[in-house]
Amino acid sequence: MPLTVEEYRIGQLYMTANTQMLEAMQEDGAGVDLVENTTKVFDDMGQGIYARKIFHIDRRFPPWLRAIAPKVTSRTRRAGKPTPARPPGQGLASMRCLKGAELPSPKPCAQQSPPAAETPPVRTHTPFVQSGCSLYEESKNCFPVTSTYVTLPLFSKFSMRIDSVHYADRGEQENIHKLPPDVLKKRKVVFVDIAAQEEKKEDGKKMYEGDETDAAKFFSKKTGRGPLLGGWQKRCKPVMCCYKLVTSEFDYWGLQHKVEEFMTNYEHGLFQNANRQLWCWTDEWYGLTIQDVSDYEQEIAERTNLISQIKEGHVTGQRIKDLPPIKPKFSNAKKAGGDGGKPSEEATSEAKDQGG
Repeated sequence: MPLTVEEYRIGQLYMTANTQMLEAMQEDGAGVDLVENTTKVFDDMGQGIYARKIFHIDRRFPPWLRAIAPKVTSRTRRAGKPTPARPPGQGLASMRCLKGAELPSPKPCAQQSPPAAETPPVRTHTPFVQSGCSLYEESKNCFPVTSTYVTLPLFSKFSMRIDSVHYADRGEQENIHKLPPDVLKKRKVVFVDIAAQEEKKEDGKKMYEGDETDAAKFFSKKTGRGPLLGGWQKRCKPVMCCYKLVTSEFDYWGLQHKVEEFMTNYEHGLFQNANRQLWCWTDEWYGLTIQDVSDYEQEIAERTNLISQIKEGHVTGQRIKDLPPIKPKFSNAKKAGGDGGKPSEEATSEAKDQGG
């Protein structure tokens, strides 16, 4: 990525929230329920955020998989309560990349100051009928190290674990996850280029309708970086890499290969699309502070909660298209582009280095 690690941290938080909103606004978009969001100290990673989410991804499922999805009559969801607050700078979910096998726990990250008293999750049970095409995610975020565990209730023997390390280099590290030799032999490395124009797999849909982002054409007015032309990974400054290790298991005879292939393609597309959007939205989030983006996430979580309730018929008298837009609030106008967004000489030099 043509960013510093700290820039990526803020950009990823903004991108995740903004994409979640755009997806929820679509008539057939994937809804997201935030079930739990609490501060914890993990034995293997130190202090961070533990979160549980439910992604309703019916339209992402291929017809052959949707056809065998069972119906369920209830789920755990939030109902009209404010989203639990969390300390600024800690993401609610992690992005993913690279395929592997079973791996040891990530190394602990640096401890931060002890948090205030934990904010308990707000949960209620609202009965209704829905498709079984949902994805459950549990995440531990101690940036720059994150760990995510994904399951599909549709298939109880399916699981996927995504371990991420964000590092300021060009992706040269061979074993940043410190896998043992026997596991390293099974690992398959996949490089995800956010500027590549690859043919979309499965149904050919992007993350949301109207997604016209193109990293090979985008130029950031605020930073002077871009566009990302051929070989940009070797030239751009600053630069960082998201090392993602994905471990999947699906123990169903006859369907194993097909489902694992679907999930692998889905994750690859997610990594590429999400990080491309992160870059192409740079001028929307560059200059935000950790507190700014945390406040923005809070507003988005409350809005997507409301949208889900409107779609499900639990809130009447409001239409999704009439809801006012939500924009992040910059606490530092100068860093936010208050000078008109003119790039510095250093940033202009970086753009030349990238061939932009």
